Amino acid sequence: MLLGIKPDLRTTLARAISPISKPTGVLTLQTALPGLYKTQKLLRVEITHIRDTPRDGLLSTLIHDTTCDLTDDEILSLAFILFIAGHETTLHLISGAVFAISEGAPFNEPTSLAIEEFMRFFSPVLMTKPLLVRETHDRFGQTLKQGDKVIAQLIAANHDPVRFENATDLQTDRRPNAHIGFGFGPHVCLGMHLARVETQIALEHLFQRFPNLERGPKDASPLYSQRVGFRGIKHLKVKLRP
Repeated sequence: MLLGIKPDLRTTLARAISPISKPTGVLTLQTALPGLYKTQKLLRVEITHIRDTPRDGLLSTLIHDTTCDLTDDEILSLAFILFIAGHETTLHLISGAVFAISEGAPFNEPTSLAIEEFMRFFSPVLMTKPLLVRETHDRFGQTLKQGDKVIAQLIAANHDPVRFENATDLQTDRRPNAHIGFGFGPHVCLGMHLARVETQIALEHLFQRFPNLERGPKDASPLYSQRVGFRGIKHLKVKLRP
């Protein structure tokens, strides 16, 4: 709906893009590539239609706003950011939050504080991509040589006891909460505000409709995804009690 894609195309796109979120290795990545190609092809056709006939939605705004002046490739890449980065990681944030609330974590006003704490505590994106050391130097007692690859563990930073009081505890009223679950500086997540809004709306609607939601069975542990670099619950069974 946000992008302004035709309703009859949304289900097809969702089905095509879903395998992209599942790869856990080289083989599964290869099986996801056809979905990536199909998604790209469908979006290109949709962009062409929108160029001919403007409609409501973000894609139409980007295409027809003369101040943007974006190419089809640039618009396609932005759409992918919203589809992938704005879908998979946000899904993990929401599922982690549902798990925490079902375990007794309070979810009261202002809900924005709770969402920041869920992001800090669960850290759906566990680490950064590899970074290259520019100059040889010592850091934390280790010698880092020029050209070495370094991966920053975001989840470790978000549970740093020097940075956060009672860092291993989930406190939904934590303030301040300077986590880096959305990255930092020039590498900050472009979709972080969308992720916050999506999570807030999803949780508020879910628990307004099912305030007595509980785990089923209560002692069942959640099953986490094995995808490298992500922390997300793959299966979480709950009982919906109106």
